[in-house]
Amino acid sequence: MRKYTAFIGTILFLAVLSSCATQKKKNKKLTLASRTYHNLTSHYNGYFNANEIYKQSVATLNDGYQENYNQVLPMYKYVASDQEKSIDGDVETGVQKLSIVVQLHRRSDWTDDCYLLLGKFRYLQKDYEGAQEAFDYLLAEYNPVALEKKKNIGKKKKKKKKKKSSKKKDEKPEKYPFEKRPAYEEAMLWMARTYVERGLHDDADLLMTRLKNDKKTHKDNFDDIAEVEAYNFLRQNEYERALPKLEEAFDLSNKKKRKLRYAYIMAQIHQNEGRGEKAYAAFDKVLKNGPSYDMEFNARLSMVTNAWLAGKENSSDIKRKLNRMLKDSKNKEYKDRIYYTLAQVHMKEGEKQEAIAALRKSLDNNLNNKSQKAESYLLLGDLYYEEEEYVNAKNYYDSTLLSLAKTDDRLDRIQDRSDNLIEIAENIQIIQLQDSLLAINDMSDTEKIKLAAKLLKEREQNAKKPVGGISNVKPSLVGATNSLGASKSKFFAYNDRATKRGRKSFEKRFGNRALEDDWRRSLRKDIDILNEESSDAEIAEVLTDEQIEDVFKDVPNSPAKIAAANNKIMKAMFRLGTLFRDKIQNYPKSVETLEGGLLKRYPETPDKLETYYNLYLSHTELKNRTKAKFYYDKIVKEFPNTTYARVLSDPDFLKEAQAKDKELTQYYDATYAMFTKGQYKKVADRISNANKKYGNSNKFKPKFALLSAMCTGSLKGKDAYVVALKEVIAKYPKTDEQNRAREILAYLEGKTVPKPKPINIDDDKDKGKDDDDKDKGKDDDDKGKGKSDDDKGGKDDDKPKAKGNFKFEPAKGHYFVAFLKDANQLKSAKEKLNEYNQANHAKKALRANSLHLSTDKKNPLLVVRRFKNKDVAMEYLNDVSAAGEAFLGEGVKAELMIISLTNYREVLKVKSMEGYLDFYRSEY
Repeated sequence: MRKYTAFIGTILFLAVLSSCATQKKKNKKLTLASRTYHNLTSHYNGYFNANEIYKQSVATLNDGYQENYNQVLPMYKYVASDQEKSIDGDVETGVQKLSIVVQLHRRSDWTDDCYLLLGKFRYLQKDYEGAQEAFDYLLAEYNPVALEKKKNIGKKKKKKKKKKSSKKKDEKPEKYPFEKRPAYEEAMLWMARTYVERGLHDDADLLMTRLKNDKKTHKDNFDDIAEVEAYNFLRQNEYERALPKLEEAFDLSNKKKRKLRYAYIMAQIHQNEGRGEKAYAAFDKVLKNGPSYDMEFNARLSMVTNAWLAGKENSSDIKRKLNRMLKDSKNKEYKDRIYYTLAQVHMKEGEKQEAIAALRKSLDNNLNNKSQKAESYLLLGDLYYEEEEYVNAKNYYDSTLLSLAKTDDRLDRIQDRSDNLIEIAENIQIIQLQDSLLAINDMSDTEKIKLAAKLLKEREQNAKKPVGGISNVKPSLVGATNSLGASKSKFFAYNDRATKRGRKSFEKRFGNRALEDDWRRSLRKDIDILNEESSDAEIAEVLTDEQIEDVFKDVPNSPAKIAAANNKIMKAMFRLGTLFRDKIQNYPKSVETLEGGLLKRYPETPDKLETYYNLYLSHTELKNRTKAKFYYDKIVKEFPNTTYARVLSDPDFLKEAQAKDKELTQYYDATYAMFTKGQYKKVADRISNANKKYGNSNKFKPKFALLSAMCTGSLKGKDAYVVALKEVIAKYPKTDEQNRAREILAYLEGKTVPKPKPINIDDDKDKGKDDDDKDKGKDDDDKGKGKSDDDKGGKDDDKPKAKGNFKFEPAKGHYFVAFLKDANQLKSAKEKLNEYNQANHAKKALRANSLHLSTDKKNPLLVVRRFKNKDVAMEYLNDVSAAGEAFLGEGVKAELMIISLTNYREVLKVKSMEGYLDFYRSEY
């Protein structure tokens, strides 16, 4: 027996040894033993372990995602999760295992699966470009048709036989009874999902159509195809088109969890479209498929409201059912959802105050359900916004932003609304506070004492309240909150001065009493001395002058302080009226604030002219021609020599101003172009002429000054350059030119600051304009904006506008992009760039990838990713720029730039570099 064991062991050892040796000879056919070794090792060692890591990573993301049943559920929880950073370590471990498999066992049958799993790992990390690279490679290298051709090279007889039988093979999918199925079809599914995430919805649809129409596609994949097609429509918010695909996926799938999700999403779509009966039936389908208790509860809750929508029950019945659910002890952790549903019923009945009360209860009963908290905050914000209670609206929008998932599509809308309300809320609070203080000053002494007692009592009660009750705690307007223990306690017992003051007050009222229990029983009437039914004399006897003075320390009590308070109100009213028009286009509110508030209380306001003009614009928007004409006449008669009057009375004035502005802009552009060509002497002469031609107050004065300093540096050397830069810094404070001059100065002094490029026109950030500039360019055609070309920084109608929603994000990851002018140069330029990276940046493992934005494949891109932030990417850009033709090749024409990940995705979405080029030239 031992002899046989030793013999078998020797045979296996030799087989393993021979299999290892064959890996080095890639063109040599593998033996059976060699192939078996590579397949077993790659499958059950590297791939298996990496796949287990993948499964665990998906489970981690799924577990960390909290379902929001108020919104249409996402198809994939792990995609909707914003916790992808939590799996980075595991993912990189998995990727490392896969890379080892590919390197050591490239010829195994599991190599394509390794590339598939690599793409799936990148997909989990939301690195969709990296995922696409992996899938691209797999689909190109492991295409079954291409592999079949490679196998049949040099076998003409076999080729002929295969051609004869090819028709039969085309009629039905391949079968793999004893072999591993290739990863090709699954890679197509994942590639389509990657296209969806990148906004390339047409490409995803085309890929799924191709896979669906291919007769060789395995039948097991058709449920996945329907799922991806549904997902593509859901991500575009085309819910009606998603419905039949969800139905198809539900019918084809045999996986319980997937079917449940399909059914629930279908039910939500029907509910959102007001199809109560269909929604009810779909939710019933969910219940029949054995959901978790969480999903079951939410389905039953939705069925209650859908019964009402379908006309089966009235609102009173629904409210009774919901209140009955609130009393059920099993639903304790779901009370927040029930109250939220009750609020929605109240809203549909037009009962806004009842809806607000229910939402507050929803927040009070929230047990760490972050997604539900966000929904309640958001609905409260919207309700207060509709009621024009903008301070409350702002506070609740801020709270929403703290609770809302970062992947939520509504994030930008809420952020915009919150941002628009910042100054509005601030000015409302200024007016309310100063009005309250002035009202207190007008009170009698007795009224002040009673109010002080009331305020002190409220202060004491608030101090005793336990931390909690989220709905009653209004977030700070500014949003700055101190962490627990980060600031000194305001509790009176920890305040030495307050303690001593309290002791004196006590002794004054009750004398020097001994420290004993129940000393107050004989003075029962004094326990509630601060109650409203107490007499004025009793209240006055309890409160000290020092206490009253402390409560009313901010009340204006002198003519100077009263005038200052009124001045604050006057300025806030003007600003508020303007903000109502400019920020949220609430023209009636703007008129009410400026006309019924500012001009009525302060008819001689210094901002009278601007107030008249704002009222003229608002009444024009409201189609109130009589009022618009009234303010038009006031401007022309009372302020005839102002820019406002000239713009209103002379239609040609604005055109002339725009023409002069355009001429100045073109003059600067030409001067800057000369600078980039190194014509420093000519640039200096043109700058000198600009001051004579356009005056010393022209709005490009800071730009000309910085350009002049740069010319000085080129013509006269470093010392003169430093002096000129310091002059720019001193003369033009709080401008972009000052900041740029500081950067250059820091670089010249040897500090580690990237060498800046000359500043180009960045008109949106143009600062330092005087008041006269602000007055220019306002006319009847402005459609309520009230801003001229000068206000906008000198932009004219002829200047192309950037296509795409681009953002300047210097701290985020960046790519390097070479925008080629000739598509025929793409291949050679890519090879040259990869050679350059290998020679100069080998440790960073940089690799160039090519990309075509349009189907005609003109003007392709070469992309190198990824750099930590703007500065790191800019260092690489400077390096390749200095290398000249060495990095792309001789004669290759390309525009070089860097781009953030967000903007890169936007470019892919709009399929054009045109808008980004304008953005890049202005921001970078």
